Amino acid sequence: MVIFDDDAKTVTLSVRDLLTPTGSMDMEDNLIGVQRAVLGTEAHSRYLDAQVTRGGYRKEVTVDWTGLRRGYRIHIRGRVDGLRTTRDITIVEEVKSTLMPGPLMREIEPELGHTEQCATYAYLLREAGQAIDGAQLVYVSIADDAVHELEVDVPQEACRRLVEHRLERLLDEHLESLRLAAGRRRLAAALRFPHERIREGQGVMIDDVQGAAEQGHVLLVAAPTGIGKTAAAIFPMLRAALAQNRQLYVVTAKNSQQQLALETLRQLLPGDGPACAMQIGVRDRVCMNDDPQCTSGKCPLLKDFARRLRESDLLPRLRAMGVVDADTMTLQARAEGLCPHQVSLTLMKYATVIVGDFNHVFHPDLTIGENAEGQRPLLIVDEAHNLPDRVAEHWSPELHMKEAESLAASARTTGLPIYRDAAQLLDALVTEHRGAFQNLASEYSMPPPYTGEPNRQFFDEMYGRAEVMIYRYALHIAKGGERPAAFRPRPWRGRRRPIDPMLAQLLDLRHFCRCCELPADRFAGIWHDADRLQLLCLDVAPEIRARLNQVDGAVLMSATLTPFSFFRRQFGLEGTETITLDLPSPFPRENRRLLVCDTIDTTYEKRSDEAANIAALMARCMALKTGNYLAFFSSFAFRDEVMGKLPAAAATVIRQTAGMDIRPLLVALSRNKHTTILVAAVMGGVMAEGVDFAEDLAIGAFVVGPGLPPLEPGRELVRGYFDAHHLDGFEQAYICPGLNKVVQAGGRVIRTETDRGFIVLVGRRFLDPRYHDRLPEWWRAELIAAPDPATELATFWG
Repeated sequence: MVIFDDDAKTVTLSVRDLLTPTGSMDMEDNLIGVQRAVLGTEAHSRYLDAQVTRGGYRKEVTVDWTGLRRGYRIHIRGRVDGLRTTRDITIVEEVKSTLMPGPLMREIEPELGHTEQCATYAYLLREAGQAIDGAQLVYVSIADDAVHELEVDVPQEACRRLVEHRLERLLDEHLESLRLAAGRRRLAAALRFPHERIREGQGVMIDDVQGAAEQGHVLLVAAPTGIGKTAAAIFPMLRAALAQNRQLYVVTAKNSQQQLALETLRQLLPGDGPACAMQIGVRDRVCMNDDPQCTSGKCPLLKDFARRLRESDLLPRLRAMGVVDADTMTLQARAEGLCPHQVSLTLMKYATVIVGDFNHVFHPDLTIGENAEGQRPLLIVDEAHNLPDRVAEHWSPELHMKEAESLAASARTTGLPIYRDAAQLLDALVTEHRGAFQNLASEYSMPPPYTGEPNRQFFDEMYGRAEVMIYRYALHIAKGGERPAAFRPRPWRGRRRPIDPMLAQLLDLRHFCRCCELPADRFAGIWHDADRLQLLCLDVAPEIRARLNQVDGAVLMSATLTPFSFFRRQFGLEGTETITLDLPSPFPRENRRLLVCDTIDTTYEKRSDEAANIAALMARCMALKTGNYLAFFSSFAFRDEVMGKLPAAAATVIRQTAGMDIRPLLVALSRNKHTTILVAAVMGGVMAEGVDFAEDLAIGAFVVGPGLPPLEPGRELVRGYFDAHHLDGFEQAYICPGLNKVVQAGGRVIRTETDRGFIVLVGRRFLDPRYHDRLPEWWRAELIAAPDPATELATFWG
C-alpha cells in the first residue's frame, strides 16, 4: 500500500505499488481466480530453499531506495526473491509460480509486469551501490516443481525513466485525490435530504444510520414498505462517506431496488462534482463474447487495456456524470473498444458509492478492502432477509456425475493429452462418488437421498489437481488449442451465458473441494441419488460475519427483518455491537385492517378438509367490495385445491405460473374498475416479494397458513444442526423463514399513504405464541382475531 504523509511530506511504497498501473490485469487471476496463491507460495519457498543449500545464493534480499520528487521524500521498499553469484557475476532472480507443468513451460510468455518488476529490482540495487550484472525471471511449476528461466534486459537508463514516470503518476494521482477529498468534505457539509419532508419514522432511522456510520456499528432495521428506507439509509451513509473520504457499498438482491438507489443518488450527487456513484453490472451480461476468454492475449477488448484506458478520456467522462448505471457504462466502454467489466472494476477505485448485487460483497471469490487511505468502506444491504439464503447457495455446491461421465467419455475420444488428463480427473471423481453411494445404500437399506460425511481427504487431494487442470485447460483455450465440438461453449446448468462444459465442470469441482476445507460441523453431504452429490451449508453466519468485519459501519434493512434474535444469529452478529430498529407503518391506521381467521386449521393434515371453508371465506370477503385481491398459499398444489372450491361467480381467478411475465397482469389489474379479480399466487414467489400492488392494484390479501417450508432432507439437517447447538431448530429452519414469507406477501397491499385495504391471515396458528410472537411488532399491535373476517371487513369498508 502507498502511504502518503502530507504533514511530513513523505511517501512510502513497495516496488509492487510502484509498478501496478491503473487498470492492470493479471492473466492467471482472470483465468483461475486467487485460490492458487497458497500453492504458489509453497512452490516458491521450496525453490528458494533449494538454491540456498547449493551455495552462492541469497534469498529475500531487502531493497531500499530514497529520493526526492516535488517536495516529497520518497522511500521505496522491496524484497528481491534471490541474488545468485557465480564467478563474481551477480544475477537478480524474480521467482514466479505457475500451474503449468514442466513439459509445457516452454510456452510461457512472461507478463509485462513480471519483467518490469525484475528490471526495477536490478535498477534499485545498482542505485544502492550493488554490483548487478543481469536479471532473470524464474518460473516454478506448482504441478511438478519444474523450473523455466527467462533472461530480462535491464538497461539502467530505461529503468530510471520507468521509475520516474511511475513516481510522477503516483504524485499526480495523490494530489488530485487530496483536491477531491476536500471537495467531498464540502459536499458532505452541504448535503440535504433529497425530499421535501422527512416522513414519520424516517427521522429516527436517519439518526440511527448516522450513528452506525460514525461509530462503526451494525444496524438492523425492520422498516415497512413505504417508509422511504432507501433514502433514509443512503442520505446519512453518503454524508459520512463523503466526510470521511470512504467508499459506500449499496447491495440488494433485486435490480429494481438498485434502480431506486441510483435514483436517490442522482438527487444527492451532482455531475462534475468531487464524487461519483456507479452501478456495477453482472459480468456475464456486459460481455459481448459468446466464448468469454478473459485474457489480454485472446480478447481484443483487453488487449493493452491499461494503456488504452489511460489514453482515452473514458474514466473522466464517467466520473463527471455523477451517477453511472451499468447500461451507460457498458455502452461507453464498448464505444472505446474496452472491456465493460474491466472498466467498471477500474472506476470502482474512484467511486464514492458502488451499487450492485449481493454478490459484489458476499460472493466467496470476491472481497472488499480498504481504500488508499487505509479506511474500510461503509455498507447498506437492502432486502437483507434474502441474504442468508443467497450466501447459502454459494456455499452449497453440487456435483453431477452423469455430466462428469459424459464429459470424460467425450474427452477420451479426442486423443488430445489435455482432454485425456481431464478425463482421468473426472473418472476419479465418479468412482469415489459411486463407491460412497453404494456404501450408504447398503447402510440405510432405503431409497435415497442419503446423508453422510464426504471423504474430505479425497477432496483435499482433488483440490490441487483441479487447480492445475483448470489452469492448463484455460491456457489451452487461450492459446487457440484444438477444442472439439463437444467442448465449445453452450448453456450449462443455469449459467447466464454459454460456457465450455469441461471448464464449468472443473470450476464446480474446485469450488466443492474448497468448501470441503471449511469446518465439517457446518456442512453435510447429501447423496440425492447415484448421480448427484451436494455439500449443504447448514450455517452461513460465519461467512456473512466475515464480510461484515471488512466494513466500518453497516445497515441491514428489510420490511421483514424480525424477530431480530433470528437474524442476529443468521448474520453472525450475536455478542457484537449491533443496534436494532423496528419501525411501525407510517401510513394511517384507519386505512388498513389486519385480521386473523382463527376458525380454520391450515396444518398439512387438515388443509384438504379445510379447502372449501377457505374458498368460502374468500368469497364472502370479496363480495363486500368490487376490486382486485391477492391470495398467497404455501404451494401451487394447495392453491389449486382451494381455487377448485371457489364459486365461479366470486371472482375472475388469475393463477401465477412459473416464469410468468407480470407486466400484462399489472395492466389488467390497473384497467379493472367494475369486476372482482383474484390473483392466486404462492408465498416466496415473485408476486409475493417482487411486485408492488399500490393504490387500486390490490385492496386485500389473503395469506393462507404460516408459509412453513416443506419437510425435506436439507431442511431437516438444518433443524438438527441448530438443535445440536442448543437453539430451537424448528424455529430456525421452519417458523422464521415461513413467517418472513407471510409478512412479505401481506406487505403487497398497503404501499402508499392513500392506499386502503386489508390483510387476512388464514389459520389459527397465527395466534399461537410460537408464531404470533415472531411477527413484526406493529402487526401484533393491530391484529384482530376474527372468526369470520367478513364481519369485520363490512365495518371497515362501510
